[in-house]
Amino acid sequence: ELVTFIIREGEVKDVIVEVINEDISIKTLVLAGGVNNSSSPGSLVGHFSSKGLARLRVPLLIVPGHLDNKKIDDIAR
Repeated sequence: ELVTFIIREGEVKDVIVEVINEDISIKTLVLAGGVNNSSSPGSLVGHFSSKGLARLRVPLLIVPGHLDNKKIDDIAR
């Protein structure tokens, strides 16, 4: 499959929502939780799993932060 990189300026949370809303081929937002036994899931996971969830038109999938890209890709399909 083709991988696309998007570079934009702005507040990360807002840009993620904008890109998802503009590209109907995006079916899921996949975010990795904290790594190395961190007590924090990370700011994006924290935002989109609470008040930011209502802004998403796609499901949110949170995966453990220690997974490699191959495992994440397998889960997200």
